Amino acid sequence: MSRSVLLLLLLLGCWMCASFSTAFRMERSERCLCKKLYRVRPINIMKWTLYPPSASCRAYEIVVSLKTGRKLCLHPGSKPWKLIMSGERGPI
Repeated sequence: MSRSVLLLLLLLGCWMCASFSTAFRMERSERCLCKKLYRVRPINIMKWTLYPPSASCRAYEIVVSLKTGRKLCLHPGSKPWKLIMSGERGPI
């Protein structure tokens, strides 16, 4: 084989290794639904959805629908969050 063919094969091999290593690189940042967290009065909550930890986000997330139609993420320190996570879902 000529030098130019060998050089071309070497460059092609390097390009393939670089593209495979980029394709299989693990994502370092989490993709959680909740970027901003809010404290909400329980009386304003119409319905809530609990999202358990997953491969894309390691945290529990609670998204609430308010009576106004807005959807917000609950702050983990709020009273509704504690009620939902403890299993006492009574007035919410």
